[in-house]
Amino acid sequence: MGRAVFVANDPRNRTVGHLENLIAELRGVTDWTLGPDGVVTIEYDDEMIGVATIEEALAGLGFRVEHVADDPEAGDVTR
Repeated sequence: MGRAVFVANDPRNRTVGHLENLIAELRGVTDWTLGPDGVVTIEYDDEMIGVATIEEALAGLGFRVEHVADDPEAGDVTR
């Protein structure tokens, strides 16, 4: 398992539902949280999906994405 942290700013100011729908479609994502400051923490099965795929999916939805941390061992992630 791994954990990745992104800053995902939504310039279109859409609802969190868009993000929920996208993440639900990403096989291998096991959990995620969206903080009020736009920080998205995603836990994933690194045997099923990679960080680059997650980042591309967020960017493809129109989010401005900055990948700020990654921990393929799912330890603590700090910014």
